[in-house]
Amino acid sequence: MKSIAIFGSSRSGKSTLAKMNAKKYQNYHIIIGDDIQWAFQETLERIIANNK
Repeated sequence: MKSIAIFGSSRSGKSTLAKMNAKKYQNYHIIIGDDIQWAFQETLERIIANNK
């Protein structure tokens, strides 16, 4: 399995490129960086709340 990371500034077409690749290649999955950030943030907030 190979990984592809697409980086760029806001509104530069990263999501469009990822969606085009997903259509072209059957075994292609998109992981959005913002989702990872939100998951870490939510988890950290829960850990802090449980340790008070």
